[in-house]
Amino acid sequence: MNLKEVSVMTDISTNNLHRVFKNDNDGFFHKLLPSREQLDAFKYCKDKVQEKLESDLKAIYGVKPKFRLQGSWAYGTCNVPALATQEMDFDYGCYLPNVCFIDDEKTEGEKILRHVEKSLQVVCDEQGWTLDTSNVSCLRITGFLSQAHFDVPLYAVPDDMFADLQDVQIRTQKSETITNESMGLDSAMLSFDFSEKNGDTRPDSLSAYFGESQFSNEIAFTTLSNEARHGHYELGLDSINEKNSIPKTVKKAKNQKIQNIRLIKRDEYWKPSDCEKVREWFVGTCDKYPNEGQQLRAIVRYVKSWRDALSEYFEKTPSSIALMILVTQSYQHLQQRDDKALNEVLKDLPKALTQPIKCEDIIGHESEDFNSLTKQQRDIAESLASQFCQVIDDCLFNHTSASHCLDELKMQFGSRIPMDTDLITINVKNDSISNFIESQPIVAVTAPAIIKQQYGG
Repeated sequence: MNLKEVSVMTDISTNNLHRVFKNDNDGFFHKLLPSREQLDAFKYCKDKVQEKLESDLKAIYGVKPKFRLQGSWAYGTCNVPALATQEMDFDYGCYLPNVCFIDDEKTEGEKILRHVEKSLQVVCDEQGWTLDTSNVSCLRITGFLSQAHFDVPLYAVPDDMFADLQDVQIRTQKSETITNESMGLDSAMLSFDFSEKNGDTRPDSLSAYFGESQFSNEIAFTTLSNEARHGHYELGLDSINEKNSIPKTVKKAKNQKIQNIRLIKRDEYWKPSDCEKVREWFVGTCDKYPNEGQQLRAIVRYVKSWRDALSEYFEKTPSSIALMILVTQSYQHLQQRDDKALNEVLKDLPKALTQPIKCEDIIGHESEDFNSLTKQQRDIAESLASQFCQVIDDCLFNHTSASHCLDELKMQFGSRIPMDTDLITINVKNDSISNFIESQPIVAVTAPAIIKQQYGG
């Protein structure tokens, strides 16, 4: 798009729906965020699980496991359920180093799963929770919170990667001030506070809140040494910090079998894991945009919430990672206009759902197709996405009644849409040329640029 095209675009009048999504407290965005009570329930369960597994597995393997957030919690895109039949999925990966596993994968998988099951069953019996062991890829805890479950997948990692994982001391998150963009008031300041639902549940804040282990080297999980890649890696324990707790009984691990993160399964084959690589890609992409990609994560939340609200109409719903990839590939940053940013993404969504979904920027998964839908399922998804796109476009450009816009949005997103006509402004002139300028990722400039932190993107 050239500047002439932008100039024409700015002469187009639209309805402004931004506050429907981002109005302080009662906007749609805030209704998607987990409450402080829900966060506390997850954290309580996490603390009990972590405490028990650290104690029991260290007694067995001589090393204390480490833990990492996964999935939507790691990306900062977790929504509360849209329907009574849905649940929040909390994934908290448990990591052990290669040196703990000396036998074949099936034998070692059975051994560690047996140990972990025994430990978690004790926790569940003490707390009145339920342990589900039916999944070959994880152990699941329910009963600690309604419409929620807590999954514990187990991972074997190369010794150098494990050594790079540093335990983070759990501490109280300090309040930080952020601009309330929801009302368009640059002077309005809020404290980051989960209990008030004022702050976005960003990955860095969730990481601090849950006290997950962090890679001290930001590229540790994607870039192994050449020696490790060729099977010649030797672990020198003298160079490893004591707190990483590699067993001192193991002098060296020669020709280690595990050269990347592997999901420990009940069957014979452990699965190479993409969890950290997806996390690195998405968080890195968000960092290229203003406000650490807050608006991008918000658009991902909106598309996921649409899918969840209309889940009964899909034959099979598109996966969260597939939707996240598609949103990221079509996203443009439009300051204080979540409605228009969503509209731009939806223009590409229907057709994209019928095709292979790939992301060349996810290291090791450049050619992987994340679209698991069949031809029939893709056709249904395309039809629903087309309706979604048309509704948002009509609400922006065609409808002249605020109440009609809200009725249409409610049909797509469900009852959490705030039915307040004062949140919509009808027939307003397009914002400014800055919308296009700020739609581009941040790039290096000759003079330093300071972007004021703003709420919501």
